[in-house]
Amino acid sequence: MLRVLFAKKDLFLDVLGAWDFAVEDPEGLLGGPLEKRKVGVMGISMGGLAAFTAFGYEPDIPAAWIDAGVYDLQDELSFQISAALPLGPADPALALAKWLGWRFASFFAGADIGLYVLVLFLRPLDILGDGPMAKPVLSKSSRG
Repeated sequence: MLRVLFAKKDLFLDVLGAWDFAVEDPEGLLGGPLEKRKVGVMGISMGGLAAFTAFGYEPDIPAAWIDAGVYDLQDELSFQISAALPLGPADPALALAKWLGWRFASFFAGADIGLYVLVLFLRPLDILGDGPMAKPVLSKSSRG
């Protein structure tokens, strides 16, 4: 059985629009305009990917709270391809499939998605583990 997933490639634009609305509050629904530094983005699962992408595109977004979102496309491609095909981690076909997946993702995004991943890591970033005593598992922060 062939399964096809259609994903909205520009979902992050909805996040950017919502962020702009929250900052500017043009209709006065949120208590008035706020400073950009006080409004972050949040996303869960697919929304996490959209929020993380928006965070990469818009340097004025000060923070992103991502829950169960994809933040490493290479890892996600490996996971999805390995789940769909009987390929081991050392299989050259997996490397080819990941390379093709990256190219297709860039094509459908209309840009080199690797550039936006790089932008993310030039800004302060903490990735936390889960649980009640969550601690950073990756930290690249200018906060000291």
